[in-house]
Amino acid sequence: EFRNRLDGIIQFQPLTKEAILRVADKAVLELEMLLQDKNVTIEIDNDAREWLAEHGYDVQMGARPMARLVQEKIKRPLADELLFGKLSDG
Repeated sequence: EFRNRLDGIIQFQPLTKEAILRVADKAVLELEMLLQDKNVTIEIDNDAREWLAEHGYDVQMGARPMARLVQEKIKRPLADELLFGKLSDG
């Protein structure tokens, strides 16, 4: 109820490149933790980190798009491979 009464806007500084990369790392780590019981590990190289940082960040939205990007580009294809593909345990 209290939050619904708040109508002020707070301007934050844009995230630094390093902060965006940390957000990307955290998103991938969270996905890896979800798949831990299936013995799935996820390793991304620096180019993939850079791509996630570039496409998962918006000046106006901040890093909010990162979760959707990881969902669409990593989680869904990985789930398809686990269910119907050739990936094996480990």
